Order: sequence, then C-alpha cells, then structure tokens
Amino acid sequence: MHPVDEFCKYFEQFHKSPSENLRKFYTKDVEFIDPMNHLRGLAEINAYFTKFNEKVAACTFDIFSVDKCLNKEHDSYYISWTINLSLRSDPTKLIQSDGVTHLKVNKTGIFYHRDYFDVGQLVYENIPLLKWIIKAIKTRLRDT
Repeated sequence: MHPVDEFCKYFEQFHKSPSENLRKFYTKDVEFIDPMNHLRGLAEINAYFTKFNEKVAACTFDIFSVDKCLNKEHDSYYISWTINLSLRSDPTKLIQSDGVTHLKVNKTGIFYHRDYFDVGQLVYENIPLLKWIIKAIKTRLRDT
C-alpha cells in the first residue's frame, strides 16, 4: 500500500491505531509540524501520539480529499480533514476542527508532515473561560 494510503487509514481511526504502524508510512527522520509542536524523528512523533492518545476517549479524522502535487524532488500531498475528538475528562463532548495536512513523500515514505488548523477552534474555544473571552472578541469584531 502507498504511504499516503497507509497514513489516511491510520488517522481515520487514530485512537485505535497502534503506534508501531507509524513505520508503515513515516521515514525514521520524519519532520512533524503543527501549530503547537515541531518534532523530528519517528521516536518523538511516537511519544507525542502516545501521550495524546492517553488523554482522548476517541479521536478520528474524516478525510475529504487527497490532492497530489508533483515537483522534481518528491511528491507532495494535501489532505483536507475534520478531526472528531472526545477527551477522557468529558467523553460525551465532541470537539471538531477542520484542517489540512501537507505531506512530502520520497521513495522510503513520508518525510515531512505539517498540519494546518485553527488551534483556537480545537483547543482554546473548548476551555470555558477562554471560550467566553473568544466569543466576546469575535462578537466585537463582527459588530465593528
């Protein structure tokens, strides 16, 4: 199976996917970037995903599109998705956020993974006090 297909399969059931499956699509020296992290290497990503999964009751990704872009050095893919997340602290509350992943792939697998998403929508707006403050700011911006 192609590394990008393995990647999509893994993230569609993220909370159930064993971390040893990361080797099926990532290279050992993969670089991972999201709005809160910059990790290098399979071991760092594995540790991050393991810690993340300890906090979630469920985490899946609905993948809407996978678009391939070619260049001379490697293939690039852009994947649009929605994360569906519930935390162990409140498993009945569903948190959702839309995002896009940029992957760079060579002959050995995915060597670059960058996620773009609204960290406010995913994190800050789900903390009661911050949610109220952000809502007030958005209301003021809309009214001006």
